[in-house]
Amino acid sequence: MKTLTLTLIPFLLATASHKTIKQPANDPTLTKLTYSFHTNDDDKDWDTQVGAQITLNGHLIAERFCCSADRKHDHWNDHSESPVMPLTIIEKITKNQLNGASYVVSIQANGSDKWNFDARLHAEFNDGTQRDWTFLTHSLNSRHNQRVSNTFALSDHHRP
Repeated sequence: MKTLTLTLIPFLLATASHKTIKQPANDPTLTKLTYSFHTNDDDKDWDTQVGAQITLNGHLIAERFCCSADRKHDHWNDHSESPVMPLTIIEKITKNQLNGASYVVSIQANGSDKWNFDARLHAEFNDGTQRDWTFLTHSLNSRHNQRVSNTFALSDHHRP
């Protein structure tokens, strides 16, 4: 019984020391994130998994991995639009903090897949304001089941 107690104490101390990102007062808080893609001239195979993440200073803010299970809906043809998909917000941040964040888009093919795309990100805040970003003409090439990614800086200067 003593061994069990000693084993749990370091675990409890480690989980109690998790730090969150400090939010400035009077700055609107992020309440919703959605993302979508336009496939350009090289399609996304139905069994290629797409990942989308928002990170800030090493913290994972939001993420979603999807779109590799349905042969019909998860194949994104050349010159087509993906569905608009929600990201799961893991840690709350403010509108101003989102300016320093990164948007990471990744794919992992079942074998090999090259995908040419435009990436879109939409954010909503608790004061009713919204922000949109579009990143045009990008490509990811996953070979031998490896996850590959592109990282986009989010700022007020890079909006449509």
